[in-house]
Amino acid sequence: MDRILKYAWPGNVRELMNAVERAVVLSRSDYLDEEDLPLSTRENERSEDESVLLKGGVSANLPLEDVEKATILRTLESTMGNKSEAARRLGITRKTLHKKLKKYGMMS
Repeated sequence: MDRILKYAWPGNVRELMNAVERAVVLSRSDYLDEEDLPLSTRENERSEDESVLLKGGVSANLPLEDVEKATILRTLESTMGNKSEAARRLGITRKTLHKKLKKYGMMS
C-alpha cells in the first residue's frame, strides 16, 4: 500500500485503474502484493520509451487486451491445454474463457 501512496500517478485515476487491473490479471495468488504492481520504485520518472516488464515477461506498456491474451495463452500452456483448469486459475468460467479465446482468434 505504501508503494501505491508514494507513486506520483501522472496518469491519474486511469493509470491507477490500469495498474490494478493488470496486477489482478497477472497475479498468481488470491492477494496482490508489491511485486504485482507495475509501478516505478525509482525517484526519477521513467522515460516514455522505457518498458516495464511484469511477471511472465509481459510489458506494462501493452494494451490491457494484449496482456489478457498473453496471460490466457500462458495459463493454457501451463495447464497443457486443459480449459477447465485454465479458467479456474484465471478466476473465470469456462464459458467466459471460450468467449475470450474466440475474441482473440485462439479457438482450435
